Amino acid sequence: MSRENYTPASPTGSWRRSCAALLSAGLALHALAVIALAQDSACLGDCNGDGDVTVDELIKGINIALGTVSPSACPAFADCLDVTCLISAVNNALNGCPVHAATPTVTQVTATPTATAAATATNTPTVTATATYTVTPSPTPTPTPVPGPAITFFGLADGSGHVLPSAGVDPQGIPIYAPLYGAGFIVVVEAKAGTSRAAPGVKTSNSNPSDPSARPDIQIEANHDLGNGSALVCDVGPAPQPLGGVPGIDPPSYDAASQMIADALNDFGCRLATHTSSDPCTLSDKDNPAFVASGTSSQACSAGILGRELEFPSGDTLLTVQWRDTASAPNLSRPSQLLVRVP
Repeated sequence: MSRENYTPASPTGSWRRSCAALLSAGLALHALAVIALAQDSACLGDCNGDGDVTVDELIKGINIALGTVSPSACPAFADCLDVTCLISAVNNALNGCPVHAATPTVTQVTATPTATAAATATNTPTVTATATYTVTPSPTPTPTPVPGPAITFFGLADGSGHVLPSAGVDPQGIPIYAPLYGAGFIVVVEAKAGTSRAAPGVKTSNSNPSDPSARPDIQIEANHDLGNGSALVCDVGPAPQPLGGVPGIDPPSYDAASQMIADALNDFGCRLATHTSSDPCTLSDKDNPAFVASGTSSQACSAGILGRELEFPSGDTLLTVQWRDTASAPNLSRPSQLLVRVP
C-alpha cells in the first residue's frame, strides 16, 4: 500500500470505542455485584451493600419508584417502592444502617462486555425527609347520663346468692357468664336513680292483652326461648295452673307498638321479685346480705332459683334489661346486656 493512500485510524474514535466497551463492562459487573450483595443486605436503600445509604442511592430509589430507572439499578429497592419504604431508606441514610450479625456472602460474577454504552446526565436533586410519628391513645367514651335509672349491676348469682364470676367479655364488650347448667342460678339486676332523681320503679308485671304500652318497670328479655317458650303470660303455676317458659325476642327489641314484646316482658317480669337494702337476694364475700354494686338503691332478682321451666338452651343466650323510674312521665334507663353461655 502506498503511503499516499494510507489513512491512519482515528485515535479519537478508537479511544471512544474502547472506553465505551470498558464502561459497559464495568456497569455490567457493578450491577451483578450489587445484586449479589443486595441479597444479603438487610439495610433498605443500601444499593452497594457497604452498610451505608448515600444520597445517590436515595436518588436511585426515587427514580426506580418513578419508573425512570430499572429496579436492577438498586435491588435494595426492588421489592419496596412505596412512600414508607423511601422514608425508611432516608432514616437509614440519616441514622446509619442497623447492625446485623450476618456476614455478607461474596459471590464471584462474570460479565460479558457489550460494545455500546449510553450515558445519561441527570441533575441530582437534594433529598430532605423528616419522619415524625405521634401515637395518640383513643379516649374511652363516657356514656351520656340519662334521666332514667342507672343500671349498677346485671349478672348471675348461684343458688346461695353468691355472685358468679364473669367468664370474660365478647367482642362487643358484653359480659359472659358460664354456669354449668341452663338452670339452677339467679338473675340479678340492680339500679339507682338517674338524673331525674326519681327512684327506680318496682312493678314486675303490668299486663294488658289489649295494650302494648302496659309494661313492667323492670323489663328483661332473652333472644332465645327459655324453657318451652310458651306465649302465655305469667304461666308460673302452681298446678293445676299452667307452668311454662318465656318466648325469645330476636333480635332484641323494645318496640313500643308490639303487643308480643309487651307480653314477653310481662311474662319474664312475673318471675322477678324486688328487694331493698334490708333484704337483698345476694351475699357479700363474707356471706352477709348485701347489694352487689355500691350506690345501688333497688334490686330485682328472679324469684328463687330458675327451674327447668325457664331453662336456658345450650350456647349463648343474650339477656337485655332496661328499668323505668317512678317520675310522673316515666324515664327508661340505658339498656344493659349479658350473655349466658351454657355448655
